[in-house]
Parts: sequence; C-alpha cells; structure tokens
Amino acid sequence: MNDLNAAGVLTESDHDALGHYLGAVLTAYRNDEIAQKQAVADLAHVIAAIDQRELQEVKSWLTDGNGIQNLRENAQAHKRGLTRVRARA
Repeated sequence: MNDLNAAGVLTESDHDALGHYLGAVLTAYRNDEIAQKQAVADLAHVIAAIDQRELQEVKSWLTDGNGIQNLRENAQAHKRGLTRVRARA
C-alpha cells in the first residue's frame, strides 16, 4: 500500500505513483486535454498535500485514482469550453 513512511518521507512506491500522476498531468496538458492553469492547479494540489503531510489526501490522489479521475473530468470540461471542474478530495 502506498503511504508516506513514519517520518513523512515518500516511499519508493509513493515516488512511482507520483511519477505516474505527474506524467498523466503533463501528457493531458501536452495533448491539449486540460488547460495549463488546470495542470498547474492539479500539480500544486498534490505537492501541497505532500508538504502538509496530509497522508489521506496524497493517497487519495495517487493510489485511489481520484487525481486521474479529476484529470478526466477536467479534460471533458476543457473540450466543452467550460472552466475547471472542482478537484476531488
């Protein structure tokens, strides 16, 4: 199970999950599926959760698929010309 270790440091599996998520955000932006502003907001959300050691939030975005689901919802909204869909927490 992905988790920050007891010291609050990312484990190797956390790094793998984070790499996958970052890649998904960058790919969605490159493919014009989300706006730059949205990509920055999504990345900042996860980085802030890590910084604040909000373990459940980090796990939610990286392992439970909420981050990727949020990307999909924002991509659909972007295609329709709508503004950012609220982030899932």
